[in-house]
Amino acid sequence: MKLLTCVVFALLFVAPAWTQTFDIKQHLASWTPIAPQQDPSTYTAAPSGCVFNNLIYVARHGNRYPTSSKVKILNTLQTRLARSTPNQQFAWLKNWTNPVPSSSAGQLAPSGEKSLYDLAKRLKAAFPSQFNTTYNPDAFPIRSTYVSRVAQSALSFAYGLFEGTGSLPGGYKPVWVQTGSETNDVLLRPYDLCQKYLVLDSQPNVELDKWFQTATPRVAAQISQLTGIANLTIDDALGLWIACQLEVGVYNSTSGICSLFNEERALVMEYYEDLDTYWPESYGYDINWQLSAPLLQEIAAKLNESATASKPTPRFYFAHGENIVPLASILGLFKDDEKLFANSSAEFIAKRKFRNSLIAPFSANFAFAQYKCSGSEPRIKLLHNEKETQFPGCSSLYCPMSEFFSLYRTALSYNFDSICAVTTTTTTTAPTAAPTVTPTTAPTAAPTAAPTAAPTPAASSATQININFAGMLSR
Repeated sequence: MKLLTCVVFALLFVAPAWTQTFDIKQHLASWTPIAPQQDPSTYTAAPSGCVFNNLIYVARHGNRYPTSSKVKILNTLQTRLARSTPNQQFAWLKNWTNPVPSSSAGQLAPSGEKSLYDLAKRLKAAFPSQFNTTYNPDAFPIRSTYVSRVAQSALSFAYGLFEGTGSLPGGYKPVWVQTGSETNDVLLRPYDLCQKYLVLDSQPNVELDKWFQTATPRVAAQISQLTGIANLTIDDALGLWIACQLEVGVYNSTSGICSLFNEERALVMEYYEDLDTYWPESYGYDINWQLSAPLLQEIAAKLNESATASKPTPRFYFAHGENIVPLASILGLFKDDEKLFANSSAEFIAKRKFRNSLIAPFSANFAFAQYKCSGSEPRIKLLHNEKETQFPGCSSLYCPMSEFFSLYRTALSYNFDSICAVTTTTTTTAPTAAPTVTPTTAPTAAPTAAPTAAPTPAASSATQININFAGMLSR
Protein backbone atom coordinates (compact mmCIF):
# COMPACT_ATOMS: atom_id res chain seq x y z
CA MET A 1 0.00 0.00 0.00
CA LYS A 2 2.84 2.42 0.88
CA LEU A 3 4.62 1.66 -2.39
CA LEU A 4 1.56 2.49 -4.45
CA THR A 5 1.00 5.71 -2.53
CA CYS A 6 4.61 6.71 -3.19
CA VAL A 7 4.13 6.03 -6.89
CA VAL A 8 1.21 8.46 -7.00
CA PHE A 9 3.26 11.17 -5.26
CA ALA A 10 6.26 10.49 -7.50
CA LEU A 11 4.20 10.97 -10.65
CA LEU A 12 4.34 14.67 -9.84
CA PHE A 13 8.08 14.74 -10.33
CA VAL A 14 8.78 12.32 -13.18
CA ALA A 15 7.61 13.97 -16.39
CA PRO A 16 6.72 11.80 -19.39
CA ALA A 17 9.69 11.68 -21.75
CA TRP A 18 7.58 12.22 -24.85
CA THR A 19 6.00 15.57 -23.98
CA GLN A 20 7.42 18.98 -23.13
CA THR A 21 4.32 20.78 -21.87
CA PHE A 22 1.30 19.08 -20.39
CA ASP A 23 -1.89 19.14 -22.41
CA ILE A 24 -4.74 17.07 -21.00
CA LYS A 25 -6.11 16.61 -24.53
CA GLN A 26 -3.16 14.30 -25.18
CA HIS A 27 -3.73 12.12 -22.09
CA LEU A 28 -7.32 10.88 -22.33
CA ALA A 29 -6.49 7.33 -23.49
CA SER A 30 -9.09 6.08 -25.97
CA TRP A 31 -10.94 9.40 -25.69
CA THR A 32 -7.98 11.40 -26.97
CA PRO A 33 -8.88 13.35 -30.12
CA ILE A 34 -6.55 12.50 -32.97
CA ALA A 35 -4.22 15.17 -34.31
CA PRO A 36 -1.86 14.96 -37.32
CA GLN A 37 1.41 13.48 -36.08
CA GLN A 38 3.56 14.31 -39.10
CA ASP A 39 3.31 16.57 -42.12
CA PRO A 40 3.48 14.46 -45.31
CA SER A 41 5.94 16.99 -46.72
CA THR A 42 8.45 15.69 -44.17
CA TYR A 43 8.01 12.01 -45.09
CA THR A 44 11.23 10.19 -45.94
CA ALA A 45 11.71 9.84 -49.68
CA ALA A 46 11.32 6.35 -51.09
CA PRO A 47 14.52 4.54 -52.11
CA SER A 48 15.78 5.31 -55.60
CA GLY A 49 13.76 3.46 -58.22
CA CYS A 50 10.75 2.90 -55.90
CA VAL A 51 7.33 4.40 -56.63
CA PHE A 52 4.09 4.25 -54.68
CA ASN A 53 1.89 1.33 -55.72
CA ASN A 54 -0.95 0.68 -53.26
CA LEU A 55 -2.45 1.33 -49.85
CA ILE A 56 -4.10 -0.86 -47.20
CA TYR A 57 -5.79 1.22 -44.50
CA VAL A 58 -7.19 0.33 -41.07
CA ALA A 59 -8.92 2.94 -38.90
CA ARG A 60 -10.84 3.26 -35.67
CA HIS A 61 -14.20 5.03 -35.59
CA GLY A 62 -14.31 8.73 -34.80
CA ASN A 63 -15.26 10.59 -31.64
CA ARG A 64 -18.37 9.08 -30.10
CA TYR A 65 -20.74 9.62 -27.22
CA PRO A 66 -20.30 7.43 -24.13
CA THR A 67 -21.89 4.01 -24.15
CA SER A 68 -25.00 3.38 -22.04
CA SER A 69 -23.04 2.19 -18.99
CA LYS A 70 -21.07 5.43 -18.87
CA VAL A 71 -24.15 7.54 -19.53
CA LYS A 72 -25.57 6.02 -16.33
CA ILE A 73 -22.36 6.96 -14.49
CA LEU A 74 -22.71 10.53 -15.76
CA ASN A 75 -26.34 10.65 -14.64
CA THR A 76 -25.26 9.50 -11.19
CA LEU A 77 -22.57 12.18 -11.17
CA GLN A 78 -25.15 14.83 -12.05
CA THR A 79 -27.27 13.80 -9.07
CA ARG A 80 -24.22 13.72 -6.80
CA LEU A 81 -23.11 17.22 -7.80
CA ALA A 82 -26.63 18.65 -7.52
CA ARG A 83 -26.68 17.62 -3.87
CA SER A 84 -23.18 18.93 -3.15
CA THR A 85 -22.09 22.24 -1.63
CA PRO A 86 -18.99 23.34 -3.57
CA ASN A 87 -17.05 26.48 -2.73
CA GLN A 88 -17.69 29.73 -4.57
CA GLN A 89 -15.04 29.13 -7.23
CA PHE A 90 -16.65 25.84 -8.25
CA ALA A 91 -20.28 26.70 -7.55
CA TRP A 92 -21.05 25.89 -11.19
CA LEU A 93 -20.53 22.20 -10.44
CA LYS A 94 -23.85 22.13 -8.61
CA ASN A 95 -25.64 22.93 -11.87
CA TRP A 96 -23.62 20.58 -14.07
CA THR A 97 -25.81 18.35 -16.26
CA ASN A 98 -25.00 15.32 -18.34
CA PRO A 99 -25.28 16.54 -21.97
CA VAL A 100 -25.72 13.05 -23.41
CA PRO A 101 -29.24 11.58 -23.60
CA SER A 102 -29.51 7.81 -23.37
CA SER A 103 -30.74 7.74 -26.97
CA SER A 104 -27.32 8.95 -28.16
CA ALA A 105 -25.29 6.43 -26.18
CA GLY A 106 -22.42 4.97 -28.19
CA GLN A 107 -23.27 6.86 -31.37
CA LEU A 108 -20.87 8.80 -33.57
CA ALA A 109 -20.71 12.47 -32.60
CA PRO A 110 -20.53 15.34 -35.12
CA SER A 111 -16.91 15.86 -34.08
CA GLY A 112 -16.28 12.23 -35.04
CA GLU A 113 -17.79 12.74 -38.47
CA LYS A 114 -15.54 15.76 -39.01
CA SER A 115 -12.49 13.90 -37.73
CA LEU A 116 -12.86 11.11 -40.32
CA TYR A 117 -13.67 13.61 -43.07
CA ASP A 118 -10.50 15.59 -42.28
CA LEU A 119 -8.47 12.38 -42.03
CA ALA A 120 -9.53 11.39 -45.54
CA LYS A 121 -8.56 14.80 -46.88
CA ARG A 122 -5.09 14.47 -45.38
CA LEU A 123 -4.67 10.93 -46.70
CA LYS A 124 -5.71 12.02 -50.17
CA ALA A 125 -3.16 14.83 -50.08
CA ALA A 126 -0.44 12.44 -48.91
CA PHE A 127 -1.15 9.86 -51.65
CA PRO A 128 -2.71 11.82 -54.54
CA SER A 129 -2.02 9.15 -57.17
CA GLN A 130 -4.16 6.64 -55.24
CA PHE A 131 -7.32 8.72 -55.61
CA ASN A 132 -7.06 10.33 -59.04
CA THR A 133 -9.59 7.95 -60.61
CA THR A 134 -13.39 7.86 -60.60
CA TYR A 135 -14.97 6.05 -57.69
CA ASN A 136 -16.02 2.48 -58.33
CA PRO A 137 -17.09 0.15 -55.50
CA ASP A 138 -14.87 -2.62 -56.86
CA ALA A 139 -11.89 -0.28 -57.15
CA PHE A 140 -12.26 1.13 -53.62
CA PRO A 141 -13.65 -1.60 -51.33
CA ILE A 142 -14.56 -0.30 -47.88
CA ARG A 143 -15.44 -2.56 -44.99
CA SER A 144 -16.67 -1.85 -41.47
CA THR A 145 -18.06 -3.69 -38.49
CA TYR A 146 -21.83 -3.82 -38.08
CA VAL A 147 -21.79 -1.13 -35.37
CA SER A 148 -23.41 2.09 -36.55
CA ARG A 149 -20.68 4.46 -35.36
CA VAL A 150 -18.12 2.49 -37.34
CA ALA A 151 -20.15 2.38 -40.55
CA GLN A 152 -20.90 6.10 -40.22
CA SER A 153 -17.19 6.74 -39.72
CA ALA A 154 -16.45 4.86 -42.93
CA LEU A 155 -19.03 6.95 -44.77
CA SER A 156 -17.65 10.20 -43.35
CA PHE A 157 -14.19 9.15 -44.47
CA ALA A 158 -15.45 8.21 -47.95
CA TYR A 159 -17.19 11.57 -48.27
CA GLY A 160 -13.85 13.25 -47.66
CA LEU A 161 -12.14 11.10 -50.27
CA PHE A 162 -14.69 11.54 -53.04
CA GLU A 163 -16.30 14.87 -52.24
CA GLY A 164 -17.27 16.77 -55.36
CA THR A 165 -16.95 13.80 -57.72
CA GLY A 166 -20.60 12.71 -57.79
CA SER A 167 -23.60 13.80 -59.84
CA LEU A 168 -25.89 14.57 -56.88
CA PRO A 169 -26.30 18.13 -55.57
CA GLY A 170 -23.03 19.45 -54.19
CA GLY A 171 -21.13 16.76 -56.06
CA TYR A 172 -22.04 14.16 -53.45
CA LYS A 173 -20.92 10.65 -54.39
CA PRO A 174 -22.69 7.69 -52.71
CA VAL A 175 -20.33 4.87 -51.80
CA TRP A 176 -20.77 1.27 -50.78
CA VAL A 177 -19.60 0.16 -47.34
CA GLN A 178 -19.65 -3.57 -46.68
CA THR A 179 -20.53 -4.28 -43.06
CA GLY A 180 -19.44 -7.45 -41.33
CA SER A 181 -21.74 -9.97 -39.72
CA GLU A 182 -23.06 -9.13 -36.28
CA THR A 183 -22.45 -12.69 -35.14
CA ASN A 184 -19.51 -13.96 -37.21
CA ASP A 185 -16.92 -11.32 -38.10
CA VAL A 186 -13.58 -13.03 -37.54
CA LEU A 187 -11.71 -10.30 -39.41
CA LEU A 188 -12.86 -7.20 -37.51
CA ARG A 189 -14.56 -8.54 -34.36
CA PRO A 190 -12.56 -11.68 -33.50
CA TYR A 191 -12.89 -11.01 -29.77
CA ASP A 192 -16.59 -11.89 -29.98
CA LEU A 193 -15.81 -15.35 -31.35
CA CYS A 194 -12.66 -16.53 -29.57
CA GLN A 195 -13.60 -18.77 -26.65
CA LYS A 196 -10.18 -18.54 -25.03
CA TYR A 197 -10.37 -14.75 -25.09
CA LEU A 198 -13.93 -14.76 -23.75
CA VAL A 199 -12.70 -16.78 -20.77
CA LEU A 200 -10.02 -14.14 -20.22
CA ASP A 201 -12.49 -11.29 -20.57
CA SER A 202 -14.79 -12.76 -17.92
CA GLN A 203 -12.12 -12.43 -15.22
CA PRO A 204 -11.40 -9.32 -13.12
CA ASN A 205 -8.51 -7.08 -14.14
CA VAL A 206 -6.54 -7.39 -10.92
CA GLU A 207 -3.97 -4.70 -11.72
CA LEU A 208 -6.65 -2.22 -12.75
CA ASP A 209 -8.56 -2.84 -9.53
CA LYS A 210 -5.39 -2.41 -7.43
CA TRP A 211 -4.61 0.92 -9.06
CA PHE A 212 -8.19 2.11 -8.71
CA GLN A 213 -8.33 1.25 -5.01
CA THR A 214 -4.91 2.64 -4.10
CA ALA A 215 -4.16 5.54 -6.46
CA THR A 216 -7.59 7.03 -7.13
CA PRO A 217 -8.37 7.96 -3.48
CA ARG A 218 -5.67 10.65 -3.68
CA VAL A 219 -7.33 12.05 -6.81
CA ALA A 220 -10.71 12.13 -5.03
CA ALA A 221 -9.19 13.77 -1.95
CA GLN A 222 -7.43 16.46 -3.96
CA ILE A 223 -10.57 17.32 -5.95
CA SER A 224 -12.58 17.37 -2.73
CA GLN A 225 -10.13 19.84 -1.20
CA LEU A 226 -10.04 21.93 -4.39
CA THR A 227 -13.81 22.21 -4.81
CA GLY A 228 -14.96 22.11 -1.21
CA ILE A 229 -17.21 19.12 -1.95
CA ALA A 230 -16.96 16.86 1.06
CA ASN A 231 -16.43 13.12 0.98
CA LEU A 232 -15.84 12.60 -2.73
CA THR A 233 -15.38 8.88 -3.37
CA ILE A 234 -13.23 7.09 -5.90
CA ASP A 235 -16.41 6.40 -7.87
CA ASP A 236 -17.05 10.15 -7.92
CA ALA A 237 -13.51 10.72 -9.15
CA LEU A 238 -14.04 8.20 -11.94
CA GLY A 239 -17.32 9.86 -12.91
CA LEU A 240 -15.60 13.25 -13.09
CA TRP A 241 -12.84 11.75 -15.24
CA ILE A 242 -15.40 10.28 -17.65
CA ALA A 243 -17.09 13.69 -17.82
CA CYS A 244 -13.74 15.28 -18.63
CA GLN A 245 -13.11 12.73 -21.39
CA LEU A 246 -16.52 13.53 -22.81
CA GLU A 247 -15.93 17.28 -22.73
CA VAL A 248 -12.67 17.01 -24.65
CA GLY A 249 -13.37 13.97 -26.81
CA VAL A 250 -16.74 15.15 -28.11
CA TYR A 251 -16.92 18.90 -27.44
CA ASN A 252 -13.23 19.91 -27.54
CA SER A 253 -13.48 21.81 -24.25
CA THR A 254 -11.13 21.80 -21.26
CA SER A 255 -12.71 24.64 -19.29
CA GLY A 256 -15.33 22.61 -17.43
CA ILE A 257 -14.87 19.36 -15.53
CA CYS A 258 -11.36 18.95 -16.98
CA SER A 259 -10.25 21.99 -14.98
CA LEU A 260 -10.39 19.71 -11.92
CA PHE A 261 -7.59 17.52 -13.31
CA ASN A 262 -4.11 18.96 -13.08
CA GLU A 263 -1.15 17.05 -14.50
CA GLU A 264 -0.73 14.76 -11.50
CA ARG A 265 -4.38 13.76 -11.32
CA ALA A 266 -4.70 13.31 -15.08
CA LEU A 267 -1.62 11.07 -15.24
CA VAL A 268 -3.01 8.87 -12.46
CA MET A 269 -6.24 8.43 -14.40
CA GLU A 270 -4.42 7.91 -17.70
CA TYR A 271 -2.49 5.01 -16.18
CA TYR A 272 -5.78 3.63 -14.90
CA GLU A 273 -7.02 3.67 -18.50
CA ASP A 274 -3.84 2.05 -19.78
CA LEU A 275 -4.11 -0.82 -17.31
CA ASP A 276 -7.69 -1.24 -18.53
CA THR A 277 -6.36 -1.65 -22.08
CA TYR A 278 -2.98 -3.33 -21.64
CA TRP A 279 -4.14 -6.50 -19.94
CA PRO A 280 -7.21 -7.43 -22.03
CA GLU A 281 -6.10 -6.00 -25.41
CA SER A 282 -2.32 -5.88 -25.67
CA TYR A 283 0.85 -7.49 -24.32
CA GLY A 284 -0.73 -8.63 -21.06
CA TYR A 285 -1.49 -12.03 -22.61
CA ASP A 286 -0.56 -13.52 -25.95
CA ILE A 287 -4.13 -14.24 -26.98
CA ASN A 288 -4.88 -10.50 -26.93
CA TRP A 289 -2.61 -9.68 -29.85
CA GLN A 290 -2.95 -13.07 -31.50
CA LEU A 291 -6.59 -12.17 -32.12
CA SER A 292 -5.30 -9.68 -34.69
CA ALA A 293 -3.77 -12.46 -36.78
CA PRO A 294 -6.73 -12.76 -39.20
CA LEU A 295 -6.52 -9.01 -39.93
CA LEU A 296 -2.74 -9.10 -40.38
CA GLN A 297 -3.12 -12.13 -42.65
CA GLU A 298 -5.69 -10.24 -44.72
CA ILE A 299 -3.38 -7.23 -45.00
CA ALA A 300 -0.42 -9.41 -46.00
CA ALA A 301 -2.47 -11.30 -48.58
CA LYS A 302 -3.72 -8.08 -50.19
CA LEU A 303 -0.21 -6.62 -50.26
CA ASN A 304 1.03 -9.80 -51.88
CA GLU A 305 -1.72 -9.61 -54.52
CA SER A 306 -1.10 -5.97 -55.32
CA ALA A 307 2.63 -6.56 -55.77
CA THR A 308 1.91 -8.21 -59.14
CA ALA A 309 -1.46 -6.65 -60.04
CA SER A 310 -1.68 -4.41 -63.08
CA LYS A 311 -4.27 -2.26 -61.27
CA PRO A 312 -3.77 -2.61 -57.51
CA THR A 313 -6.86 -2.21 -55.33
CA PRO A 314 -6.61 -0.06 -52.17
CA ARG A 315 -8.60 -1.41 -49.26
CA PHE A 316 -10.11 0.31 -46.25
CA TYR A 317 -11.15 -1.31 -42.97
CA PHE A 318 -13.00 0.52 -40.21
CA ALA A 319 -13.32 -0.94 -36.75
CA HIS A 320 -12.67 -0.25 -33.06
CA GLY A 321 -9.93 0.51 -30.57
CA GLU A 322 -10.03 -3.21 -29.77
CA ASN A 323 -8.66 -3.73 -33.29
CA ILE A 324 -6.07 -0.95 -33.34
CA VAL A 325 -4.41 -1.93 -30.05
CA PRO A 326 -3.99 -5.65 -30.87
CA LEU A 327 -2.78 -4.79 -34.38
CA ALA A 328 -0.14 -2.45 -32.92
CA SER A 329 0.83 -5.22 -30.52
CA ILE A 330 1.09 -8.01 -33.09
CA LEU A 331 3.36 -5.66 -35.06
CA GLY A 332 5.54 -5.24 -31.95
CA LEU A 333 4.90 -1.52 -31.46
CA PHE A 334 4.81 0.36 -28.14
CA LYS A 335 6.27 -2.65 -26.32
CA ASP A 336 7.99 -2.08 -22.98
CA ASP A 337 10.71 -4.29 -21.54
CA GLU A 338 8.42 -5.19 -18.65
CA LYS A 339 4.70 -5.46 -18.17
CA LEU A 340 2.45 -2.77 -16.71
CA PHE A 341 1.53 -3.33 -13.07
CA ALA A 342 -0.16 -1.33 -10.36
CA ASN A 343 3.11 -1.45 -8.39
CA SER A 344 5.42 -0.62 -11.30
CA SER A 345 7.95 2.05 -10.43
CA ALA A 346 7.08 5.70 -10.86
CA GLU A 347 9.92 6.10 -13.35
CA PHE A 348 8.67 3.20 -15.46
CA ILE A 349 5.10 4.48 -15.41
CA ALA A 350 6.19 7.95 -16.49
CA LYS A 351 8.49 6.73 -19.26
CA ARG A 352 6.49 3.75 -20.50
CA LYS A 353 6.03 3.26 -24.24
CA PHE A 354 2.53 1.84 -23.92
CA ARG A 355 0.11 4.77 -23.86
CA ASN A 356 -3.28 4.29 -25.39
CA SER A 357 -3.51 8.05 -25.84
CA LEU A 358 -0.84 7.59 -28.52
CA ILE A 359 -1.84 4.16 -29.81
CA ALA A 360 -5.60 4.29 -30.29
CA PRO A 361 -7.13 7.76 -29.97
CA PHE A 362 -10.37 8.45 -31.78
CA SER A 363 -9.85 7.91 -35.55
CA ALA A 364 -6.55 6.08 -34.93
CA ASN A 365 -5.23 4.53 -38.11
CA PHE A 366 -2.63 2.37 -39.80
CA ALA A 367 -1.63 2.83 -43.42
CA PHE A 368 0.38 0.07 -45.10
CA ALA A 369 1.86 1.84 -48.13
CA GLN A 370 3.37 -0.42 -50.78
CA TYR A 371 6.08 0.69 -53.22
CA LYS A 372 7.24 -1.07 -56.37
CA CYS A 373 10.96 -0.88 -56.96
CA SER A 374 12.84 -1.18 -60.22
CA GLY A 375 15.24 -4.10 -60.12
CA SER A 376 14.30 -5.18 -56.60
CA GLU A 377 11.38 -6.48 -54.55
CA PRO A 378 8.47 -4.28 -53.41
CA ARG A 379 8.73 -2.43 -50.11
CA ILE A 380 6.18 -1.52 -47.42
CA LYS A 381 6.15 1.64 -45.33
CA LEU A 382 3.97 1.83 -42.23
CA LEU A 383 2.21 4.97 -41.10
CA HIS A 384 0.64 4.96 -37.65
CA ASN A 385 -1.64 7.92 -37.05
CA GLU A 386 -0.05 9.52 -40.12
CA LYS A 387 3.47 9.21 -38.69
CA GLU A 388 6.20 7.17 -40.38
CA THR A 389 6.80 4.14 -38.17
CA GLN A 390 9.43 1.51 -38.85
CA PHE A 391 8.39 -2.12 -38.43
CA PRO A 392 10.31 -3.38 -35.37
CA GLY A 393 13.15 -5.60 -36.57
CA CYS A 394 13.06 -4.46 -40.18
CA SER A 395 16.25 -3.07 -41.70
CA SER A 396 14.58 -0.03 -43.25
CA LEU A 397 11.60 2.28 -42.91
CA TYR A 398 10.74 1.08 -46.40
CA CYS A 399 10.68 -2.56 -45.40
CA PRO A 400 11.43 -5.14 -48.14
CA MET A 401 8.44 -7.45 -48.48
CA SER A 402 10.55 -10.55 -47.83
CA GLU A 403 11.62 -9.06 -44.51
CA PHE A 404 8.02 -8.15 -43.66
CA PHE A 405 6.84 -11.71 -44.29
CA SER A 406 9.80 -13.11 -42.38
CA LEU A 407 9.26 -10.83 -39.39
CA TYR A 408 5.63 -11.85 -39.02
CA ARG A 409 5.72 -15.39 -40.38
CA THR A 410 4.60 -16.84 -37.03
CA ALA A 411 1.57 -14.57 -36.84
CA LEU A 412 0.81 -15.21 -40.50
CA SER A 413 0.62 -18.94 -39.78
CA TYR A 414 -1.79 -18.74 -36.85
CA ASN A 415 -5.03 -20.66 -37.18
CA PHE A 416 -7.89 -18.83 -35.47
CA ASP A 417 -9.67 -21.96 -34.24
CA SER A 418 -6.44 -23.34 -32.83
CA ILE A 419 -5.35 -20.28 -30.90
CA CYS A 420 -8.86 -19.83 -29.51
CA ALA A 421 -9.32 -23.39 -28.28
CA VAL A 422 -9.82 -23.62 -24.51
CA THR A 423 -7.74 -26.22 -22.67
CA THR A 424 -8.63 -27.98 -19.43
CA THR A 425 -5.59 -26.42 -17.70
CA THR A 426 -6.91 -22.86 -17.92
CA THR A 427 -6.53 -21.00 -14.63
CA THR A 428 -7.00 -17.44 -13.46
CA THR A 429 -4.35 -16.94 -10.77
CA ALA A 430 -3.00 -13.40 -10.92
CA PRO A 431 0.71 -12.57 -10.71
CA THR A 432 1.69 -10.52 -7.68
CA ALA A 433 4.81 -8.60 -8.70
CA ALA A 434 6.15 -7.14 -11.90
CA PRO A 435 9.82 -8.25 -11.65
CA THR A 436 8.98 -11.96 -11.56
CA VAL A 437 6.89 -11.98 -14.75
CA THR A 438 8.49 -12.74 -18.08
CA PRO A 439 7.38 -10.15 -20.65
CA THR A 440 5.14 -11.38 -23.40
CA THR A 441 7.12 -11.86 -26.60
CA ALA A 442 5.62 -10.48 -29.77
CA PRO A 443 6.39 -12.12 -33.11
CA THR A 444 10.05 -11.74 -34.04
CA ALA A 445 12.05 -12.25 -37.18
CA ALA A 446 12.37 -15.84 -38.34
CA PRO A 447 15.77 -17.15 -39.52
CA THR A 448 14.40 -18.87 -42.61
CA ALA A 449 13.24 -17.48 -45.94
CA ALA A 450 9.97 -15.60 -46.15
CA PRO A 451 6.94 -17.19 -47.82
CA THR A 452 5.98 -15.94 -51.23
CA ALA A 453 2.35 -15.53 -50.29
CA ALA A 454 0.49 -14.80 -47.09
CA PRO A 455 -1.24 -17.82 -45.53
CA THR A 456 -4.98 -17.51 -45.06
CA PRO A 457 -6.49 -17.32 -41.57
CA ALA A 458 -7.65 -20.93 -41.74
CA ALA A 459 -4.46 -22.45 -43.16
CA SER A 460 -4.51 -26.14 -42.40
CA SER A 461 -0.74 -26.24 -41.91
CA ALA A 462 -0.85 -23.83 -38.96
CA THR A 463 0.92 -24.88 -35.79
CA GLN A 464 -1.22 -25.51 -32.71
CA ILE A 465 -0.67 -22.61 -30.31
CA ASN A 466 -0.82 -23.59 -26.65
CA ILE A 467 -1.24 -20.64 -24.31
CA ASN A 468 -0.75 -20.93 -20.56
CA PHE A 469 -3.50 -18.96 -18.86
CA ALA A 470 -1.90 -19.00 -15.44
CA GLY A 471 -2.08 -15.49 -14.10
CA MET A 472 -4.80 -14.38 -16.49
CA LEU A 473 -6.16 -10.89 -15.96
CA SER A 474 -8.95 -9.01 -17.66
CA ARG A 475 -11.37 -6.16 -17.46
